Amino acid sequence: MSNPITEYSNTEAALIVLRERYEGVSFMVDVPAGMKEAREARGEIRGYRVDLEKMRKDIKAPALEHCRAIDSEAKRITEELTALEQPIAEQIKAVEARKEAERQAEEDRVAAAAQKLEYPGDDALIAGIAEHFSVDADTAVRWVVVWAGLGQ
Repeated sequence: MSNPITEYSNTEAALIVLRERYEGVSFMVDVPAGMKEAREARGEIRGYRVDLEKMRKDIKAPALEHCRAIDSEAKRITEELTALEQPIAEQIKAVEARKEAERQAEEDRVAAAAQKLEYPGDDALIAGIAEHFSVDADTAVRWVVVWAGLGQ
């Protein structure tokens, strides 16, 4: 058997002996001597199992502590990076919000001015201008608003 964990090699060797001794054995547990022998066998095997578990925990303890240190340090550095990043993100969001508000204000202004046109809602007029000048309908409405002097 391959055993890359050298700390387990004694238990691995004992497993071979225990398997030879106990695998497939039927104990006469109906009689006191057979029950005693079965309990001793179980106790011997359990002792190795419990010792193996304790050894496993002892072997892993430094690795687990190192993992906790890795996570803790990453968290600390992430918090510092976030503290640097946040003010920049807020500046960007503020400009984006201002631009969106300006865009919305322009859209509202054009919509209000379009209602003042002589032919309010004349989709054919807007569509004709848009088609003639190869622009979209919003651009055509803006041009009509400016041309009619209603955008002021």
